[in-house]
Amino acid sequence: MIPFLRQLFSKQIVRHLCMMLGVAIVLTIIATQWLRYYTRHNKFVIVPNVVGMSLGEAQRAIESEGLVFLIQDSTRYNPNFPKRAVLEQTPLANSQVKVNRKIYLMVNLSGYKKIKIPKIVRQTYRQAEKSLLSAGFRVGDTIYRNDIGRDEVLALLVNSKPIQPGELLEENSKITLILGNGVGGEFNP
Repeated sequence: MIPFLRQLFSKQIVRHLCMMLGVAIVLTIIATQWLRYYTRHNKFVIVPNVVGMSLGEAQRAIESEGLVFLIQDSTRYNPNFPKRAVLEQTPLANSQVKVNRKIYLMVNLSGYKKIKIPKIVRQTYRQAEKSLLSAGFRVGDTIYRNDIGRDEVLALLVNSKPIQPGELLEENSKITLILGNGVGGEFNP
């Protein structure tokens, strides 16, 4: 056993172990320094606030900071913002990011999307209201006319003009419902 320990701690083996340790330390230092350079350690850019800006203004503001922008989603319309204005951004304004980071923008559409009016004629008011709200419309005034069906939808109006189920109408439009009052009679639109 002792000859083995002498051979294990011989000058040549100890020298090789020290050389391996030295190479490992040097490689670790080189790798650490390279990673700092490659990842731009402690070099940040502040994300500008582009919410509410037009798409052109947002592009100039983002690119002037050395960042890249992508339009993530443009399926929403918000009437409180101008058309084609930025509604949201990710990452948020004043965040610290690296140069060339992608900034995702949600842009306002130029108007509400068109939706097909559901078939609600001869349905009760409650059923019609649920159908209209779930489709994305608003229920406006109700007008009662003589008809045997109490609170049954007889016709639809938008801006005092009659419309038919199946027609396309902008989302969030206000639809006036003409309902039966439960008194016999015949309704003529």
